[in-house]
Amino acid sequence: MRRPISTALLVLTLISAGCSDDPMGKVKAEFLAGCTQNAPTEMCRCAFNKLAQQYSTEELEGFSQGQGNVRRFYTSVAKAGVECR
Repeated sequence: MRRPISTALLVLTLISAGCSDDPMGKVKAEFLAGCTQNAPTEMCRCAFNKLAQQYSTEELEGFSQGQGNVRRFYTSVAKAGVECR
């Protein structure tokens, strides 16, 4: 099944996240920067908050580096986007 382009952009934004003194803040900022290019800010914040409830900071950082169960994460991103519409 083909994923929407916005989902791919969200994931690519997380992949581009770098190191920071506030890892969750950095991951969130990068996520929002990519997401808001294609979706309303409030929807993006909602989606990130859902992901942050489901995954630890370490897991989100890992996903940004292509580690962990990325397939499950892709599904979570798509689900959060739909729930936040």
